[in-house]
Amino acid sequence: MVDMNAGNEIEQIKNHILVISDEPLALAETKKGLISDFHVSIASNHSTALNSLQTLEHAAIIICIGKDTARAFSIFEKLSSFAKSTGIPIIVLDEVDRPENSKTAVEMGCADYTVRELIEHDALIKRVKQQISKSKSDSLPASISHDTKSPDPSGAEERNPTTPRMDTPISTETDMILMNKTILVAEDTALIRTIIDAVFAHFKGLNMMYATNGIETVEMFAKSPEIFSFILMDVEMPIMDGLEATRAIRNMDIKSAKEIPIFAHTAATEPAEFAKCFDAGMNEVLQKPIELESLLKLIRKHNVTVQNR
Repeated sequence: MVDMNAGNEIEQIKNHILVISDEPLALAETKKGLISDFHVSIASNHSTALNSLQTLEHAAIIICIGKDTARAFSIFEKLSSFAKSTGIPIIVLDEVDRPENSKTAVEMGCADYTVRELIEHDALIKRVKQQISKSKSDSLPASISHDTKSPDPSGAEERNPTTPRMDTPISTETDMILMNKTILVAEDTALIRTIIDAVFAHFKGLNMMYATNGIETVEMFAKSPEIFSFILMDVEMPIMDGLEATRAIRNMDIKSAKEIPIFAHTAATEPAEFAKCFDAGMNEVLQKPIELESLLKLIRKHNVTVQNR
């Protein structure tokens, strides 16, 4: 007989980990390699990372080091106190083998240092799980400089791994917030679609439909306007860009075309570029790479969770 609860038990013990990098390719590659075994959040800066850590209970932090080594270690330093106080291991994933980075990471108290080009996804998953296991045990190897938090008087650290975590109300809401919803994603770049897939993997029961240019987006929406809860619209696309596509949708003579939330997805940073999005009829602007916490705020703000449109 098949145990129908087995899948639920596996998902209950799936840990949240936070991956930090300001390079989209590094985020995509790292998340792709870990998503099978973990719930993965991403962040590109210290403030977003800290917000994520304060929103969800994470079991580990991975800081990716790319071209800007100083920036990566600056983020490490800013998160170090929080990580030590909560017992979260920080794992440094370097793009290439740099002994000076390894030395610095160890001196700063990282739980592990590894190199992307020298490690396969399965090996990285194993190392992350090892560090999570070590962080939950009463004793850590003497060779690793890592402070642990004081025993929790509530006994929370002694709970069985299958017991729901203390962040269950938040994570459950995150998992179920888009149950049975369908969204339309307009994005022409395969790498960005990979990142989007990884972010939306948090949501159970979500249906995603992709368009790769503005014309496809308009045609897909026009064909079934009632099924979509919101649109994630890339601004720069071939044939027809996101601004034109948004105008075309807003000009349709149907109620849902006027009301559906459209979130711009752009690499732009200038206020003038954001203004173009709003002028075209978009409701909000999300900067690339997309981050779970920012997305959740907009989903709640626009009541996407209330019901299917």
